[in-house]
Amino acid sequence: MSNVIAIDGPAGAGKSTVAKLLAEQLGYTYLDSGALYRAVTWYLLHQDRLMMNGDRIPSDETLQEALRPLTIRVDGGRILVGAEDVTDRIRDMEVSKRVSMVSERRPVREKLLAIQRASADRNIVVEGRDIGTVVFPDAFLKVYLDADVSIRSARRHKELEVAGVPAEYEEVYQNLRMRDDRDSRREIAPLTRAPDAVYLDTTLLSTQEVVTLIQNLAARRRNFWSELWKTFFYRMTWTLLKILTKLYLFRRVEGADRVNGLKGAAILASNHMSHLDPPLVAVSVGRPMHFFAKRELTEIPVFGRVIRWLSAIPVRRGMLDREALDQVRAALAHGDLLLIFPEGTRSRDGIIHDGRAGFGKLVLESRVPVVPVRIVGSYKSFPPGALFPRPALVRIIFGEPFLPTAASATPSQTEPTPADPRDRYEHITREVMDRIRLLAQDS
Repeated sequence: MSNVIAIDGPAGAGKSTVAKLLAEQLGYTYLDSGALYRAVTWYLLHQDRLMMNGDRIPSDETLQEALRPLTIRVDGGRILVGAEDVTDRIRDMEVSKRVSMVSERRPVREKLLAIQRASADRNIVVEGRDIGTVVFPDAFLKVYLDADVSIRSARRHKELEVAGVPAEYEEVYQNLRMRDDRDSRREIAPLTRAPDAVYLDTTLLSTQEVVTLIQNLAARRRNFWSELWKTFFYRMTWTLLKILTKLYLFRRVEGADRVNGLKGAAILASNHMSHLDPPLVAVSVGRPMHFFAKRELTEIPVFGRVIRWLSAIPVRRGMLDREALDQVRAALAHGDLLLIFPEGTRSRDGIIHDGRAGFGKLVLESRVPVVPVRIVGSYKSFPPGALFPRPALVRIIFGEPFLPTAASATPSQTEPTPADPRDRYEHITREVMDRIRLLAQDS
């Protein structure tokens, strides 16, 4: 179903907020499947004959009979059960406590499956817990949103406060933990990530950043033939350059299997000694990678298009380039490699300098493995001011992939974000730079 964008994930991951804004900006219809299940739960709670007290739910036969007259409509973002608007009431804690139990029952899922699939005759963004695995297994794009449970609890608690629904944070937190466990273990349509879904951790991202990321992923899927050509051109060009650098520069690669053996996204963090560094790293591994290039270079006729085909990401120096960051997030979410020089610029004296805090921020946001890389000899071959590289022995050494300590730590329940996040960014950058320096200490 090429007109469906499916968004799954646990409660509080931001699915509804993201899906609404995404649909609005794409001009798609928004369908909140979670609200549909809440509407059914609210309806059943108000059927006295069902006696839905505590954790007891009637038999499948009784449920099927009770659901027969039920009609649910979505009208202008409002949820109507019959003629009654229940949009706000389906968010109260009584519904929240029981919606997971109700949603795992077969009559309920069969009732709503037909309603959801009937909406696929137009461009839609659908969010829920089994959209990509059960409801729309052939969706054009599948995304699985997640976030730390303490962050999800804080988001849900705030939503309830805004809606005027009384609830304690601890109650919301425990409810989410319970729902996560129940939803992932239920027999019918459990909460699980589809094998072909893109995983996005939204813990440290704003709503608009997540929406833009999904838009970029969708654009990449639509431009299939363009992406195929870029892949062919990338491999052909780097293969030729690989041969040339091997002969002319006496290139020696160590530890490339540490990158080639990785599954999914990773950040390659390297020292920066000369203009040769990006192609030297790129031709040393068997996987395509993205790298930054000054925007001015990408605007040069012909040359600019060539380096874009080689997966360069244009970046404006000296400022926060949100467009470049959006492209980076999309590349990592897609499972690609990203080459970054944490120092930010080439060394002018052949010495490895300190990295920049912005690198640590990117690592913290993405939470993907970092591979330290050290290049030895490229400064001697092509120092600042030289017109052409000189023949020389150049070593490219890949270290062990790791996740920096400050990036792997999850926020606490009471303090979801550090008092000074810049300290955390700098700590990550220092840890990575230390690992780069430790490589090839004999050189």
